[in-house]
Amino acid sequence: MFVELVYQIIASVLTMFFLPLPLFWIVLHRNIAHFRRHRTHALYMKAAMLAVAAVFAAFNLRELAAAIETDMMTKTVGAALFALSMYLTYKTTKLMGRDMLIGVAELKNDKRLLTKDLYRSVRHPRYLTVFIFLFGVFLITGILSIFYIFIYSVVMFHFVTVEEERELEKRLGKKYKLYKKRTGRFLPKI
Repeated sequence: MFVELVYQIIASVLTMFFLPLPLFWIVLHRNIAHFRRHRTHALYMKAAMLAVAAVFAAFNLRELAAAIETDMMTKTVGAALFALSMYLTYKTTKLMGRDMLIGVAELKNDKRLLTKDLYRSVRHPRYLTVFIFLFGVFLITGILSIFYIFIYSVVMFHFVTVEEERELEKRLGKKYKLYKKRTGRFLPKI
């Protein structure tokens, strides 16, 4: 009973957060000129998307928490991936700073390009971190909805990065195009 409750909480929180997140970034980047003029609209949009996701999660709690059995080796690999995602989250947050992390840089039309540390070889390490985190949590818990959110995130964040990179090319120009040629989107170029 207790484990099922914990799984329901994990599944609903991850669903509420990761379901609207890529949609928010796609809409933000597609309409960046509007959101630069009306910054509070981005906050309202994010709140509305979170509310819809919360209602969805509340009505689908039992289904979201459906899990498969995982053995100790799978849980160990999942725990290692989870730990790696926490380390990468720390590194990217420290590198990016709060403004870049939550989208203030886009709204302010910031002209800085981050190319050090993790960003030296990967353009979107924070999205890679999301993938590692979700897959790790899936391996630990076996919750099927987290696996579906993982797949959804990989697909949707691809579209997010397409929009983000289009906006970055407009904002940063040639500097970003050169950076894009020498780095991989989610994994380093070989």
